[in-house]
Formats: sequence, structure tokens, C-alpha cells
Amino acid sequence: VDWDKIDGYVSAIVQLKVVPKANLGFEDIAHKIATHEEVESIYLTSGDYDLSLTIKGKTLQDVASFVAVNLATLETVTATKTNFVMSRYKEMDVRLTSEKDDRGGFI
Repeated sequence: VDWDKIDGYVSAIVQLKVVPKANLGFEDIAHKIATHEEVESIYLTSGDYDLSLTIKGKTLQDVASFVAVNLATLETVTATKTNFVMSRYKEMDVRLTSEKDDRGGFI
């Protein structure tokens, strides 16, 4: 596949375990991560991981490389978990479907 000719991108949901800094909590690391253009969203979450990110890249390898080079190496990050998005069904309150409307167009 010639990835340069494909008009699209790959998304992944990446979770991070982070050691918060004294007097800064998770704010410092979250703001640092948010500066990367590959990062579409970042949230502080409850559960086993502290931060949840949506990452985009041209290929699976681009996303994996971004996580390995730019996230996993941060001094306060102790673990990462990457889940690649296989299909989208709803985004930003908009249902994504391949159903046809009355005119034969896709909705």
C-alpha cells in the first residue's frame, strides 16, 4: 500500500499510567502531551489508567512509533496501553452509518 496516496488516517485510544508531580497533579503532563498535533483529545480518567488519549496518524506504524517515542519515554509515564480503532459508529454526537436514505444516498 502506498500510504502517501491514501486520504485517511488511523486512530488509536491510548491509555497512560502516570505518576503525578507534586503541586501539579496531572496538569503538567497533560498539557505537555496536548501540544502534539497527533493528539486529538486527552482526558483524566478513573480506573486502572490515569489519562486517556485519542491519537491519529497516517499508518498503524506512525501511531505506534508516536506512542513509543513521544509518550512511553516521558519520565512520569509508567505504562501505556494502545487500542487501535477498527470502526467508528458515532463521533461528536453524529451517528456514522452505511444505511441508505430514501434517495439512495448514504446517511
